Amino acid sequence: QWVIPYHDGFTIHPNNAKDVRDIYTIAMLQIYKNRKEILKDYFTSIGITEEYEEQHHNEVIKEFSPYCLK
Repeated sequence: QWVIPYHDGFTIHPNNAKDVRDIYTIAMLQIYKNRKEILKDYFTSIGITEEYEEQHHNEVIKEFSPYCLK
């Protein structure tokens, strides 16, 4: 299997499309499940305090649906 990455996408062989879609869906689900920690780490890295995060970004994402990736 091969992948050609570029900017914000990638090219794959059509025979691998289902596998890549499944892998991508799993990756997006993991990001969703860890979103609070990811956002906290990101905000900390750019100097935004936890209080700011709670005031402006608490529960921005309400649910995850893998159907949005198909």
